[in-house]
Amino acid sequence: TQCMPSPWLTPLVLFCLSLSVALYGYGFLLADLQRGTARGKSGAERKNVCPLPSSSIPRRSVLMVIDAWKWDFLAEFEQMEYMRSSIDSDAASVLRARVQTPTVTMPRIKALTSGSVPSFASVLLNFHSSAAVEESWPRALKEKGRTLVFYGDDTWLNLFPDVFLRRSEGVVSFYVTDYTQVDDNVTLHIDDELSLKAEIKDQGSRAADVLILHYLGLDHIGHSLGGESEEIPEKLREMDGIVRRIHERLIQSGDSFLFTILGDHGMTKAGNHGGSSPDETQVPVVVYRSEKKEGGITRTNTSVPLSIEQLDVASFLSHELGVEVPEDAIGVTYHHRIGSLPSESIIFLSRDVQRLSEKIPNGEEKDALISCVHSLSSLLGADCRLREGVQWRETVEKCYEKAREVQNSLISRASQFDGVSMVVALGGTMTIVLFPLHSLISSPSLGGLSPSTCLALPIHLLSFFASSLVEEEHDVWFFLLSSSLLIELFRVMRKNGKREEFFAPLSSLLLHRLAISLTMGKRRRWNIGEDLFPSPIVADLLDAKGWNIDLLPSSLWSLLVPLLFVLIPDRSSRSPRAFVFAPLVARALGYCNPQMTSCIVWATFLGGMGVRVAERMTERQWLPPSLPSPLLLSLPLLLSIARPHLLLLLPLSFLLGKQLAKCRDSIGLLSTALSAAFFYTGGGNSLATVDIAVGYAGLSEYQEWIVGTQIVLNSYAPCLSVLAGFMSDVDSSHSVHNLSREWMMRRAVSLLGCQLSLLVFRSHLFVWSVFAPRFLFEAAHLTMTLLVMMGYWVMGR
Repeated sequence: TQCMPSPWLTPLVLFCLSLSVALYGYGFLLADLQRGTARGKSGAERKNVCPLPSSSIPRRSVLMVIDAWKWDFLAEFEQMEYMRSSIDSDAASVLRARVQTPTVTMPRIKALTSGSVPSFASVLLNFHSSAAVEESWPRALKEKGRTLVFYGDDTWLNLFPDVFLRRSEGVVSFYVTDYTQVDDNVTLHIDDELSLKAEIKDQGSRAADVLILHYLGLDHIGHSLGGESEEIPEKLREMDGIVRRIHERLIQSGDSFLFTILGDHGMTKAGNHGGSSPDETQVPVVVYRSEKKEGGITRTNTSVPLSIEQLDVASFLSHELGVEVPEDAIGVTYHHRIGSLPSESIIFLSRDVQRLSEKIPNGEEKDALISCVHSLSSLLGADCRLREGVQWRETVEKCYEKAREVQNSLISRASQFDGVSMVVALGGTMTIVLFPLHSLISSPSLGGLSPSTCLALPIHLLSFFASSLVEEEHDVWFFLLSSSLLIELFRVMRKNGKREEFFAPLSSLLLHRLAISLTMGKRRRWNIGEDLFPSPIVADLLDAKGWNIDLLPSSLWSLLVPLLFVLIPDRSSRSPRAFVFAPLVARALGYCNPQMTSCIVWATFLGGMGVRVAERMTERQWLPPSLPSPLLLSLPLLLSIARPHLLLLLPLSFLLGKQLAKCRDSIGLLSTALSAAFFYTGGGNSLATVDIAVGYAGLSEYQEWIVGTQIVLNSYAPCLSVLAGFMSDVDSSHSVHNLSREWMMRRAVSLLGCQLSLLVFRSHLFVWSVFAPRFLFEAAHLTMTLLVMMGYWVMGR
């Protein structure tokens, strides 16, 4: 029983866990992609509903999407002067739309065009959009012979490859460091498109029936410079000017028109999106029309906005453009709230209410909707015009609110799950968990469960069943690491340990607290107001924007941190370490540009990895053992992509790993530290906390695989630094074996808690905003663990 197990054992168990994740992911996420709403009756078959009025279809329609345009950008920024004045003078209508998660572009475009709730799994396809299979109003327009032209985010062209005219052009949406040219390439086509005449018969030369523009600059500023950047007001002023320019050109054309401006999603104050905070899920919808129509119920404004669902936009545009609403749509039109004619508002709402009634089972809700259809129909005469003297507003508003209730119910249960796959995967995970847990408890050579493991496992497992603890998981791990280090400190004091044994947990605790302080002041809290946030003193002190660029060739910390890594005592020789960190020092001093630095550190890292693999395969040692390890070779790469104000985090994490190696419970403490270190950068279990801009560090153009790799490496940079520091101070083969057993058990228990909580809370209000993102992060943690351990095995470390 005391013999070392096969080196294949840990990778095999991790591979089995990966299969469990894949099977569970299929049942929980991917099965939802195959869902299909039961088809109701087509518009022609529906009874008691007037046909779509064709006389009010605008000759020109423009849809302008401003990526990451959140509600506050319109309501609180004076730079949107033209739109705000149009709303105040009642020349335009404004509504506040609620966006469903995930708040990323591709699912939002599907919601805007199909009116259905996209699967959460569609976030996985956001970087590789393919042709949409859902019914949509752009396709319906194309089938009716109407012409559409598009300029902007090429995601639209990927989703609708055969819909737009050939003169349409897309721009790459993922090169987030470009926030100027990416918008200029869209704007330069506006005058040409709006100057075309509608009477020309040749489709390629006449004005398009529908012009769609998707601006990316605001979103790119958020990703690369932050959601509170000084560039944002200027970009908002630019967007406001473009809106004015388009509106004035539409008025001058003399044609009837519909001009809609909206955001696909919002952004956080950090500039990211993907989560479910109000900043990400509340966006404006502004509507200009060629003539003011009578009969509106309420004058809209930004002070007390009327709320809609983003899904409603698909119904509104379908009705306005004279095509049937997509059958899968669950949107409810808002014509009566923006000044439409009473007859049009009644007809459009009646059609939406009847469509919703066909999507729900028999019962009180269905009866109420059918009653609404009859009530709305009774307001119209045989010619489908409003009966004289009829008080229609109360009936319309009552039916609208009832439809919204049913809509919310449909949104909450829009997803489908494969329960069999989920239960089978959960059973497999439970079986896998019992193996490492029993092995650690019963094996004399491993000494049973450590104190930090006994503390971490039950608390972490239980935390999965509280949505607030899942969302604020960093607090759980920060508490567990601090408590485990205090327990280690008390154990040393109780046994009168040596001075070095006392210093290791104490210094680890101080390093941990200092690492937390770099980003703690910028974290979101549920229980206190924003004005009560603690001031992020350390983060502001180290922020690169605070330094005078004219006096320093680069950030001071970009120079000091590489030198600190060279000076840290280590078993590897200082000269080779100085060599691998030299490109970063040269960049800080202005002797090497970021692109060249990136090439050098990547070449050094890959070259070092290649030599280690060659040594393993040939069983010959080509490099002296005093050279830096592959993990240490990754540190210059991590520093080259890190945000300036987080550069100090990497040497702190490295020193933390070195001190943990000197503790008695080194393996258990390291496992807890690795989980805590993932949150040191300020990240969390929300997609909005993933830093996208670092993926473009050192790149002059979009390179998909490099961008993705750098984003992943930056997310796990503190973890890799802790591990590098730990491995630089211990016996590699023995420690890797013990650590792999411990970490395998931790990941298995974490996956078990994640899968079990998802199964229990699959109908929970926060399932898509809290529990589903946590499952994606769990899959990422497991994948990263498998890659690192396989790398160590391949190199024979």
